[in-house]
Amino acid sequence: MRDDTQQHAAAARRAAARALAALHNSRWTIRVITGVILAVTLLALPYATLTRATPRWWSEAPAAAPASGARAPGAHDIAQRLENTLTTELHRGRPAHTEWTLTLTEADANAWIQSRLARWLAHRDAALARDLPEIRVRFEHGRIRLGARQYDRVIGCALHLNVDDRGSIRAHLRDATVGRAPLPGALARALARDAIPERLRDDPDAARVLDAVLSGAASEPNASIRLDDGRHVRIVGLRIEPGALVLTCVTERR
Repeated sequence: MRDDTQQHAAAARRAAARALAALHNSRWTIRVITGVILAVTLLALPYATLTRATPRWWSEAPAAAPASGARAPGAHDIAQRLENTLTTELHRGRPAHTEWTLTLTEADANAWIQSRLARWLAHRDAALARDLPEIRVRFEHGRIRLGARQYDRVIGCALHLNVDDRGSIRAHLRDATVGRAPLPGALARALARDAIPERLRDDPDAARVLDAVLSGAASEPNASIRLDDGRHVRIVGLRIEPGALVLTCVTERR
């Protein structure tokens, strides 16, 4: 009997020891988990704050206001003037194979986006023009900042453009951000694809351009604009300066 009692007591002590060890381990585990959660929270809070912050370039990008009386021209007037200028320059008589330049300022580009983009999209599909977010561009040295304000956050990226030796325009998407917070490249590309309306993704031309931008492939081999009189205006070079995009063109008859 005494032996049985001693065995039971020993078993109870071992069970108690295991319970204490398990409790100790669980406390240690809880501390580790709590520490990880705290660390992630401390790291996430600044990131979340950055996503809500408006990028400096967005605030600096010009946004035209509607014209009123004798005040400076608004987006509609600037966009109309831009379209008239482009039409005149593209159709101007020029010596064959002579290079000439066409300059697009960011003020003109933003005015056109504000005044004309929705109408242009509606011509392709009325659904594309619905709930269009506020969009702005900014021309910096060697790149174009492109952003849209959605759900009180500015989602942006940098486009790097160049014309290669074969005359193809290459576009590279880089430096994607939400607010002032950077996004990893793979995530940015996935979000960019998801952000494109389904109807536009189904358009073969739009899908080709999107794939080219996301992959860095040639987006438009021998990029040119066909005129009504049979001539073509071919883009042979471009440079992006602070505040302006400068295209070098050649007018050809084919």
